[in-house]
Amino acid sequence: MAANEAAVEPGMAAAPAPAKGGGRKWLVVSLLVLLLAGGGGAAWYVLMAQPAGDEAGAKDAPKAKLQYIAIEPTFTVNLADKPALRFLQLQMEVATRDPKTLLHIEEHMPAIRHNLLMLFGSKSYEDLRSREGKQALQQAALDEIRATLTRQDVAGDVESVLFTSFVMQ
Repeated sequence: MAANEAAVEPGMAAAPAPAKGGGRKWLVVSLLVLLLAGGGGAAWYVLMAQPAGDEAGAKDAPKAKLQYIAIEPTFTVNLADKPALRFLQLQMEVATRDPKTLLHIEEHMPAIRHNLLMLFGSKSYEDLRSREGKQALQQAALDEIRATLTRQDVAGDVESVLFTSFVMQ
């Protein structure tokens, strides 16, 4: 028998030779896969479970108090009906939650009133007879106020326009 060979007894199988570093490679690869999967899962949880900074603050912050400003004096305009002579008289208020917007509305009241007078005077009795017509005028007035503030290069957060008196004749 050679000196390097081990004696094998009859009925016993020879043990396989140990792999050189093969077991360690699998252990290292398995640990790396586990770490990457765990890190990816943790990152997903952190990003998806908590809203972004602005969203979290916006949801938690209470809404500011709604404030109103009257657009005075009362509007009285001739309607665009021909040949009949009809008029519209209305009072309105503007609602906002931004105190700066109130100041901007007061500052630019002449331009706002002018543009609203032009808008109201362009309507006919038939345009404003129905509830839908009045609501369309309300939306048009809101759009006009926002556009006027934008043309004056001021930020304005006008939330709504309310008609507090509305008379047509």
